[in-house]
Amino acid sequence: MEAQAQIANAATGAPATTAKLRPNPFAQVTVRSEAGVPTELRIWCVTRSRGAVTRNLARGNNANFERVYRAVAGADAGAAKSLPDLVLLAALGLWAPEDDLIDPVHLHAPLQPRFDAGPQPAPLDAFALRGEVWLQQGAEPPAQLAGFPLGCLATARPILWHQGAPSEPILPWWPTTECLAAVAALQGSAPRRPQMMPALLAFAEQGIAVCEPAMAGRDSGPGSKREDQRGFFSRHGFAALGRILPAGQIAAWRGYWQKFAALEVMPDRGDNGARLGSNGEPSSALLLHLLQPLVARIAGADIKPAYSYAWIYRRGAQMPAHRDRDACRYTLSVLVDYAPAVDGPTPWPLGIHPRGGGAPLEIRQSIGDAVIFNGQELSHFRPPFTAGTQSTSLLLHYVDRDFTGVMF
Repeated sequence: MEAQAQIANAATGAPATTAKLRPNPFAQVTVRSEAGVPTELRIWCVTRSRGAVTRNLARGNNANFERVYRAVAGADAGAAKSLPDLVLLAALGLWAPEDDLIDPVHLHAPLQPRFDAGPQPAPLDAFALRGEVWLQQGAEPPAQLAGFPLGCLATARPILWHQGAPSEPILPWWPTTECLAAVAALQGSAPRRPQMMPALLAFAEQGIAVCEPAMAGRDSGPGSKREDQRGFFSRHGFAALGRILPAGQIAAWRGYWQKFAALEVMPDRGDNGARLGSNGEPSSALLLHLLQPLVARIAGADIKPAYSYAWIYRRGAQMPAHRDRDACRYTLSVLVDYAPAVDGPTPWPLGIHPRGGGAPLEIRQSIGDAVIFNGQELSHFRPPFTAGTQSTSLLLHYVDRDFTGVMF
């Protein structure tokens, strides 16, 4: 209520100090529109004094929606700031005193040659690009990523975006010059050379390329497995998907979250500080969009992203059995870190009450694994966290394309 009052006062031009205010680099504004009209606004930011704060505003529910939208994302966003604008931006945390700012954490997934691969396993012409790639040289992303929230990405360029198939995730990589040359060779715009082999092996390891002899004789693969999971989800309302990201991406997301957790800025959501959560945290908001093709395939539905929630659980945390709100028609729970590190499935399960009753089922995930479930229909829970010190999960929520309710 205090924060809402601050925004209301600021939106009407209430006086406040603006000495040495700076734009907050650790912030993200997300706008959702219907028929070209902004309907929802999410403002997420981190400062030393407030930690990570999320403010969700919806047209019709917030009297100051239009004023706030114009200042943070509309026509006024790039204009010179008036005193009332600065007061509003400071109240929202989008501007702050310099000593209150924190350097942001960025996601970075390096793509570099494998020089430790040993003897050459296959001829150069046996490698083929898997799916599609797009190169991003500057701030403007490829058209395929229009509307994606990219603020958490490392600023280094270029970024090599890869999608193995239309129903697979779109993933960002930061390639070395050797890897860029190998991409050009795979696309046929440059000759293949023996010194490219380490880069080609790295591509194969991360699922960006395939080595045709290694694929020969295989009747099943990720596609076949995903179809089985789609059928299981249709029958039961949930499915354990196993690993959904290549090893290099898992390491990148895990590294991001180890750095973020160390900042100690996540809001306390209960259990005496053992359950910390942030609505719309930027990396989870990005993953929400990147994984949409995969979720759509498993759900067997035309879907759109609703919202994301990042959770850090510490010893003593638990999640009572509950069902979710309307904006959680399809939920994907992705385990991105666990401490102490475990080789294989972690000991802290996600519990789901199955359709038709009966004893709850327990699903144990390895780092990088995902579980999809219908949170509106199926009650789900986690028991007290005692087998470890910290577990980090990103909950990604989707709705059917024709959903018209509030999503943020």
